[in-house]
Amino acid sequence: WTYKDVVGNTSTQTQNVIITDATAPVADLASLPNVTAECEVTTLTAPSATDNCSAVTVTNDASLPITTQGTTVVTWTYKDVVGNISTQTQNVIITDATAPVADLASLPNVTAECEVTSLTAPSATDNCSAVTVTNDASLPITTQGTTVVTWTYKDVVGNISTQTQNVIITDATAPVADLASLPNVTAECEVTSLTAPSATDNCSAVTVTNDASLPITTQGTTVVTWTYKDVVGNISTQTQNVIITDATAPVANLASLSNVTAECEVTSLTAPTATDNCSAVTVTNDASLPITTQGTTVVTWTYKDVVGNTSTQTQNVIITDATAPVADLASLPNVTAECEVTTLTAPSATDNCSAVTVTNDASLPITTQGTTVVTWTYKDVVGNISTQTQNVIITDATAPVANLASLPNVTAECEVTTLTAPTATDNCSAVTVTNDASLPITAQGTTVVTWTYKDVVGNTSTQTQNVIITDATAPVADLASLPNVTAECEVT
Repeated sequence: WTYKDVVGNTSTQTQNVIITDATAPVADLASLPNVTAECEVTTLTAPSATDNCSAVTVTNDASLPITTQGTTVVTWTYKDVVGNISTQTQNVIITDATAPVADLASLPNVTAECEVTSLTAPSATDNCSAVTVTNDASLPITTQGTTVVTWTYKDVVGNISTQTQNVIITDATAPVADLASLPNVTAECEVTSLTAPSATDNCSAVTVTNDASLPITTQGTTVVTWTYKDVVGNISTQTQNVIITDATAPVANLASLSNVTAECEVTSLTAPTATDNCSAVTVTNDASLPITTQGTTVVTWTYKDVVGNTSTQTQNVIITDATAPVADLASLPNVTAECEVTTLTAPSATDNCSAVTVTNDASLPITTQGTTVVTWTYKDVVGNISTQTQNVIITDATAPVANLASLPNVTAECEVTTLTAPTATDNCSAVTVTNDASLPITAQGTTVVTWTYKDVVGNTSTQTQNVIITDATAPVADLASLPNVTAECEVT
């Protein structure tokens, strides 16, 4: 405002004039009609509103197209020039009530021998949305025969239609052996198990069986027939040779056989054992029993199996007589005689193995007075020796016997200077003849001479002999006449 006086002086003052539109637009319809469709709403017709002051701008919060099934609430906003706002809602209702329609009136059969691992989904058309196609099949389908698969066509909101399709599985092919021919199964003794060959079936697992009776022990070739059978019973066969050939000889259980020892003989042998890879073993030997030969006899043992494979092993049989003969008497009796022993009766001895040779060291005849020890030697065939002594006792107890019952007198006139020795006989030895005479014997009269007969060992006997000296002849002067004896003084 300007205040001006007459002279033109002015002053001013301001005043605010405030225009404030505070009233929002008002919708022309109290409520908006629902907008309905099965599939989508692509456009909306804007409702109107009246403002007290200005034109009204109408907007909504819809994201077109609206395809969400169910009710979508669209908010309309009425805005005047100054920004006053009012809102009004409108329901957009999408309700898809039509199910999808299959594109084919009927579905073709699906056929296979073994299995169907996948199915080609058929198609259907929906008025609103994409169609989800599912089925009730459990893949893979392997059941022989016809399996009915139900296809379900489902639109987004769950409207459903169905259609069936036959899946027909017919396995007409037998299994095929994986090897064109089976290798021979070889063994020496037996085959206790067979490794099943394999076969491949176009559809299913294969059951493999054979006609073998295990274990197979028959030497030679046994033909085994393998049967390959699939689940539905299709069969193929294949043969395999099982060849049993025992080529191994028995093996001795001991690397070497212990020596069999005895002093005199071996009458029996304990058979060694051997093990064969296949069968029982027959054990024989080449020994001629009893074995009595001193020293080593080599016995050959032969091990033979059922099919005739042989191996051999030797064993030493050692006969060593180490025991000397044993005298039959613990001690031998003395042999006694007066003069000599010309023969000895051989004692006996027993040997564990053989006859005994008996010898002695005596020099016969034995004449030596006293005890002569004779050694008897007992010797067996192999030379084992034992000895035993025997006393030979020569004891001469008989004195010599004079050959004449009495001796003749020996006579002389003066003396006897020699005597003829009488004789005597001894049972054993020579006789020494002595006498007790002192020669010459000159004593006149009878001198009794005692002769002594003495044998070698000192046995004596005596015999007397008279020596008679009888001088019956007078002396004879040596000179026919004696010379005179002369002296001056005396003859002494």
